[in-house]
Amino acid sequence: MATFLIAGLGTFGSEVAKHLFEAGHDIVGIDDDKQVVQELKNILTDAVVGDATDYQTLKEIGLEDVDIAIVSLGNKMEASILCVLHLKELKVNNIIAKAINVDHKKILEALGANEIVFPEKDMAIRVARRIVSPNMIDYLPLTPEYSIVETAPLEEWVGHSLRELNIRKKYEINIIAIKQIVPEKFLAVPDPDYVIKESDALIILGREDSMVKLKIKG
Repeated sequence: MATFLIAGLGTFGSEVAKHLFEAGHDIVGIDDDKQVVQELKNILTDAVVGDATDYQTLKEIGLEDVDIAIVSLGNKMEASILCVLHLKELKVNNIIAKAINVDHKKILEALGANEIVFPEKDMAIRVARRIVSPNMIDYLPLTPEYSIVETAPLEEWVGHSLRELNIRKKYEINIIAIKQIVPEKFLAVPDPDYVIKESDALIILGREDSMVKLKIKG
């Protein structure tokens, strides 16, 4: 179990807080909106109404036991910059910060943020991927070149084994797992003789340019 500080409890911050709470972690939450803090008080170990850009406010919270700080201050670039600056001054070693553009990202990294996220951009990419490929269920970029995709099987794959389809050679991708719906089961390393069913969800790892072949057929 870890202790998280979430600075900014808007849509992104509150959703992160809920998931961390469900996973059994301790959460210190701070926001200048009293109503927002009040709504989340049941899942916060420490609920603080205050200014996350103020050094003294952050210091008084007591951050010695915080393992990871998540800075999610909406679209306020200056606010998140000040918050990250003060967190570094207060010796918080692991900081994840939300950025709104590339310049913002560069500043946060220069200040010492360990990881930068673009929630709106990432969601936009996922939505676009699903639009251009109807078979696609979910999309996770790993690097600019590689991604993991959860997708329904192509029609021509149904009823054939992985060995028979030879997908790795034909598409230069790897089916790393299969989620069976009927019966409900997760196959982490599918057998080459596994026969694909229409109800299966395939977890595929591959290069972006190789995934294009799937999107064209999707």
